[in-house]
Amino acid sequence: MHFALDRRIPWFCFGLVLLLDCSLALTPAAIPIVVKSPYLSTWLPGFNTLNPSWCAYWQASNIGWAGYAVVDNATHLTMGSPGPSTKAPDGMPMTQVDEFRTATSTVFVMQIPSVNLTYTFLSPITPNDFLCQSIPFAYLYVTAESRDGRPHTVSIYSDVPGEWLSGDPDHQTMNWTTTPGQNFVTHKMQLQQTKPMTEQGEYIQDGAVYFSAMGVSGVLCASSAHALIAKPRAQPGLTYRIGEDTVVRSEFVDTGTLTSTIIDNDFRAVSMRWPVLAFSVNLGTVMCPSQPAVFSIGNARMAMAKLRDTQLVPYYASRFTPDQLPAFVMGDFQTALKTAADFDAQVEVASRTISDNTFDIVALSIRQSLGATELVVRQNADGSYDTSTPMLFVKDMSRTSVRPVLLVLWV
Repeated sequence: MHFALDRRIPWFCFGLVLLLDCSLALTPAAIPIVVKSPYLSTWLPGFNTLNPSWCAYWQASNIGWAGYAVVDNATHLTMGSPGPSTKAPDGMPMTQVDEFRTATSTVFVMQIPSVNLTYTFLSPITPNDFLCQSIPFAYLYVTAESRDGRPHTVSIYSDVPGEWLSGDPDHQTMNWTTTPGQNFVTHKMQLQQTKPMTEQGEYIQDGAVYFSAMGVSGVLCASSAHALIAKPRAQPGLTYRIGEDTVVRSEFVDTGTLTSTIIDNDFRAVSMRWPVLAFSVNLGTVMCPSQPAVFSIGNARMAMAKLRDTQLVPYYASRFTPDQLPAFVMGDFQTALKTAADFDAQVEVASRTISDNTFDIVALSIRQSLGATELVVRQNADGSYDTSTPMLFVKDMSRTSVRPVLLVLWV
């Protein structure tokens, strides 16, 4: 069963939540990290901190996302919980001193005595822009700021494994590629044997995961506004590598960078020597808030479903192939920031009119609600796309349903 998309639908859950009020501060069972589609839905269990904890897929299996920072030649853990086989950093793990959420973003402030790092996970929400709303990509951007009034050198590391791709990591083989561009670099991974319109362990079997990074040199002192408005650009300080998790992470722990010329083409099972897609970004010397190191991650595919004899495809397919999405997403970062700030402000004003607790609920619920949906269009016989009547499908992501869910893409 399907319904043509009414532009009021994205606000349905918002309207319901505005009716709620709580007398206690909200402590969520899970904190949204990147939540943009049923297959890009990563959370942090609510009582955990960004380190030393792994994120989880929406159905609760671990999904790795590791992070380190080198500050003045000392390495510190910032994300995840790498095992003992990875060389231990010589610096203490950064301490999470703050975490807060808006409708579109979750922000963590990580701290050591000399520096604050701010990790912002942005899942764009654009109810008035169906194209952008349909793109299953999200951002991580990281800024650094001196705490002691002195300049410090900072480099950021981030990697993701094949757990983002597969629900059966012991038996499914993955392959990967790296594409350096003028302004950014993209890693891509996918299963060697894809199966359109098929799931295994709640993971789609024909998607490709894209992980991109854009390097930015830090400046000695910049205002917070400048830090987010300055356009990121590729720098020699952006390095990258794909390889075994312990080897790649240990290289960064040892050297504060990655060897981009080392190529691992030993395609293998997701859990066999755990291949990771990794980036290192040199922020340079920072004092006031730096310009951000920008990453994006997405899970995209072409075939969605068939409605009678009509092929349904993602709304974004009317403009882009999956391989074209990273370039659009990375180039759209500044616009995404502004759009998210405007949307967050609208939601906060409306919800705090009810109560502060209502805002907490709304900020958590919007990503959760829209992250269960996918916007699709019909592909005509001549290969064109009918964007005049988009449809919104909702995946049944509940484990306790007692009645059929009608708005489902996969049944």
